[in-house]
Amino acid sequence: MMITIVIVTMIMLKDRDKKDSIYVKWETNRNLTHPMTPVLGQSISNIIVVVVVVVVVVVAVVVVVVVVAVVVVVVVA
Repeated sequence: MMITIVIVTMIMLKDRDKKDSIYVKWETNRNLTHPMTPVLGQSISNIIVVVVVVVVVVVAVVVVVVVVAVVVVVVVA
């Protein structure tokens, strides 16, 4: 189960790198036309990253709790 999470996280990170490089290029183009927008765009991308990290952490915690519960039930039974 943990391996799955690691793989999913790695895929997400790899994906994010790709998006970031596209995003950076797009941001530089916009920077030339609207000097203010990159600040906004940057904070939005940061918020997205934070949300993704929080979701991954919550999922990991839930999985750990479920696994512990199953182990406890099996041991007690």
